[in-house]
Amino acid sequence: MITVPAVADPAGTYAISSKDEPRLTFEIGVPYRLILQTAGADGEAYGARFVPAPPTDIAEFKDSKCTVTVSGAMYTSPRCKDWPLSPPKELVINRTDTAPPGQELLPAFVLVGKIDPQNPSAAPQITFKTVPDTADKLLKYVLSDHDYRVPQFTIPATAFPQPGLYLVSLLVAKQGKVSGNAFLGSTALAATGAAGILWVR
Repeated sequence: MITVPAVADPAGTYAISSKDEPRLTFEIGVPYRLILQTAGADGEAYGARFVPAPPTDIAEFKDSKCTVTVSGAMYTSPRCKDWPLSPPKELVINRTDTAPPGQELLPAFVLVGKIDPQNPSAAPQITFKTVPDTADKLLKYVLSDHDYRVPQFTIPATAFPQPGLYLVSLLVAKQGKVSGNAFLGSTALAATGAAGILWVR
């Protein structure tokens, strides 16, 4: 069980990663319990329990590789694709996970971010996302996630506006259970996924 301070961003969402909490590690099929505690002597505790989705991959990046320049040095990078800037074209990616017999695929999201090769450890600049990142979008997602249960995603050419390195991420989400004292419509999501690098030039 992991307990973290309940500090929300302006959108009313909470996020935690192993960078924030080293005890948080990913283990397939292992249930996680997360407790959020509000500040103050009379603070409340809110809980969530979830089991991450099975691993997945992006078919287009599984066996690809290209040579990239990072901080002035050349590297042959696995999971990398060369991509032309001109003419602009969309990127279609396919997930490798399959739905159990008689069931739908789990919902999934796509996130694209431009990487700064002079500072590769910095957070990418987001250029495209399908992740519901506001309270109203999350509520709509909780009410119906059907539009996210697809095997293929089309990323528009506008996600790659200039030459450079772009991180393309696929996140498969599985919904957990929240404590009864949570706000109506609250949800807990655990995502597993994969990523690849697109070298636009």
